[in-house]
Amino acid sequence: MERPSLEVAGIFHRNGEDYRQTHHLSPQQQKAMEDIEACRTAHLGCHVDSCTQ
Repeated sequence: MERPSLEVAGIFHRNGEDYRQTHHLSPQQQKAMEDIEACRTAHLGCHVDSCTQ
């Protein structure tokens, strides 16, 4: 299955810090943004399979 060209995590990675500095977020909203940003990263145990042959 092909990944979409635009994902929420990507938007948060690019713009999340600026958004958080200019908007008030509840602790739950802050945690949700952080969790989405961490999705598919080494922080949550993501791995990449590759073949050397």
